[in-house]
Amino acid sequence: MTEAEALDPERSARAWLPAMLLIAAVFAWVAPTLCWLEFNNTPENLNVATAQEMRRGGPWLVPNLQGELRAAKPPLAAWITAALIRPETMKTISSPDALTRNRGFIELEWETRCPALVAMCILLVAVFGLARTLGGDTLALVSVAICGTNFMFLRFGRLSTTDVQLSLWVSIADWLLAIAIIRGRAWVGFIGAAIALSLAMLAKGPVCLVQSALPVALFALWRGWSNRRHTLVATDEKPRSRKLPLAIGIVVFFALATPWFIYVAMKHDVIHIWYTEVTRVHARDLPPDPWYMYFVIFAYIAPWIAFFVVGLIVLTQETFAPARRAMLSPSPGTRGDGGGEGSSLGAIDHPSQHNPHPNPLPGRERGEGANDVLALFLVVVPIVIMSCVRDKEDRYLLPMIGPVSIIAARGVMEHLKSWARWKWEDTLVVALHWLAVVVIVVGLPIIGSLTSNNAQPKSADQVSSVLQPEQSGKQAERFAAFKRVDGSPWYEKEFAYPAAFTALVLIGFAIYLHRIWRGTLVLATFMLMLITQVIFMAGYAQSKLGHAETRPLAEGIASLYPDAEVYNAHPEGKRPPSDVGIYLNRTIPWVENPETIAPSSKPQILLMLQNAGEAAPKAPPGWDLLDVKPRDKDFWYVFVRTPKEG
Repeated sequence: MTEAEALDPERSARAWLPAMLLIAAVFAWVAPTLCWLEFNNTPENLNVATAQEMRRGGPWLVPNLQGELRAAKPPLAAWITAALIRPETMKTISSPDALTRNRGFIELEWETRCPALVAMCILLVAVFGLARTLGGDTLALVSVAICGTNFMFLRFGRLSTTDVQLSLWVSIADWLLAIAIIRGRAWVGFIGAAIALSLAMLAKGPVCLVQSALPVALFALWRGWSNRRHTLVATDEKPRSRKLPLAIGIVVFFALATPWFIYVAMKHDVIHIWYTEVTRVHARDLPPDPWYMYFVIFAYIAPWIAFFVVGLIVLTQETFAPARRAMLSPSPGTRGDGGGEGSSLGAIDHPSQHNPHPNPLPGRERGEGANDVLALFLVVVPIVIMSCVRDKEDRYLLPMIGPVSIIAARGVMEHLKSWARWKWEDTLVVALHWLAVVVIVVGLPIIGSLTSNNAQPKSADQVSSVLQPEQSGKQAERFAAFKRVDGSPWYEKEFAYPAAFTALVLIGFAIYLHRIWRGTLVLATFMLMLITQVIFMAGYAQSKLGHAETRPLAEGIASLYPDAEVYNAHPEGKRPPSDVGIYLNRTIPWVENPETIAPSSKPQILLMLQNAGEAAPKAPPGWDLLDVKPRDKDFWYVFVRTPKEG
C-alpha cells in the first residue's frame, strides 16, 4: 500500500467502512450484557469505589479510597469513571428502599462499564489502523474481527479497569509510532504517540513504555539493520530529518506525563509505593508466579489459536530471514528477489508494483524486512520483560491484544493466499480452528446444562443469611462455575440442546461456504463468538461467581442501618472487600483500635477480620455481634453499636 493509496479518500472510505461495521457489531452485541454482572471483579471494584469516593466529595487531583490516599495507581481511569457517573445515580444507590437501590446499581454498572466498552471499541479502530499500516486492508479487517471476538477482549473489555485505559492508549501509540517509522510521517506519528503514551502513563505508569515505545524502537533497529544489509536504500527523506519530531515528541511526553507524579511525590511519601507497584516486590504475600504464566495468551486468543500459532511461525521466520540471507547472499547490497526500493523509515510499497504474482503482505519477497514483524516485537518484547517480574496477572496481557490479533490475522492471511488450492497444512489448520469453534460454541450450552442439581433450592432466609453453612466438598467446587446460586444448571435442556444443534448446523454450513467464499471463515467465527458471549453471560450472571460475594452483607447493613457509620478494624490495615464499599456507597475508614471510635448519634458498624486458623475477634465494649461473612478461607465479623436513647 503506497502513501498515495493510503491518502486516497475513496480507497480509505472503502477500507474503513467495513471496519466500522465490525466494530459497531461488537458494541451492539456486548453492550446489552454490561449490566448482567454485579461488581464482582476486584480491579474494577477498586476503580469504581475510588470514583464513588470522588463523587461523594473526595479529592479529584489525588484520589482517595476508603479515606486513604490511593497513589498506587495513577488517576486517569478514576477521573474518567467519576466524570461519567451521574449525580442522580449516586443519590439512587443511597436510597433506603432496596428496589430503588438495586435500580441505581444497574445504572451505576452501565455508567461505569459503557465507557470501558467504548474505549475498547476505539482500541479496535487503532488495531485497524496499525494492521493497515503494517499489511494492508485485508489484514486490517481480519485483525479487527479477531480482536473483537477473542476471549481476552470479551472477558476484560467490559470492565471499568485501569488495564482498559492503559490498553487503549498503548494501542493508539503503537499505531502512531508505526505511522512515523513505516510511513515516514514523523511529525504526526511521534508527537501523537507522545500524547497517547502520556495518557497511558497516567493510566498505569511506566509499563506503557515497555509495551509500546521499547518494542517499536527495537523493531526500528532490526528493520534498519535488515534494509542496510539487503537493500539499496533509496528514500527522499534522510533518516536524520526525523530526529527533530522525535525529540519534540519526547519533550511532549515528559511535559504531559510527569507533572502529576512530581506533584504527588512532593506532597506525599509515595516513592516506596511506586517502587512496589512497578517491581511488584513485596506487593503481596504469595510465592512468585511461574515464569510461563503468560503462555495463557494462547488460551486468551481462542478460538483463533491455530492461526495465532501459524502467524507466530511465519513472523518468526521473517524476523530471522535477513540473517539467513546474509549467510547465503554473496553481496549484502543486492536487491531481494522482487526488486524495488525500501528503507527502514520509508513508506510501504504495494507488492504488485514489483512482483507479477503479488504477495498480500508487503516485503516478504523483497530484500527488506516485513513490516508486520512489528506485531511480533509488540508481543514478545513486553512478555519477556514482564515475565521477569514477580507478579504476573493475566489481565496484564490486555495491552498486547492488538498485536496478538494481528499475528493471528497474519496466520489467516497465509491460509487465504492458498485458499483456491488448499495444501495439507491449510486443511490441518482450518480443521483445528473449526474444532476450537465447536468446543466453545457447541460445548458451552451442553456443559452448562449437564451440571447435576444435587442441591435443593434454599429458602429466602437461607440465601440471605451469611451464617448458614455453605455447600462444601470437591464435588461442589468442581461444578460451582456452571451452577446458578440455587444449585441448578445454567441452562435448561430445552434450551441447551436445540442451541447446540443449531450452532453445529451453522458451523457445518460455514465450513461448506468457506470453499465458495474465502471470507466465510472469519465472518462466521466473528458472528458465532458474539452470539456465544451473550449465551455465556446469561449463564454466568446467574452463578455464584457472577455475583458480588459480600453484597448481601452490604445490603443487610443498608437496610437495617441506612445512615450508619462504618469502620474497618483489619489487623493489618487492609481495606474490607471492595464490593462492600461499593454497595454501601460510603467511606469505610480504618481504625487501629476500635475502642478509640467515639460514640455517635448514628448507628455504627465495625468490620473485623478473622484470619484462617486464628481465634474469632471479640466484640469491643459496647458493641454487639451482627453477622459473620465467610470470604475465601477467612471470616469478616460485623459488630454494631446503636446510639443510646436520651
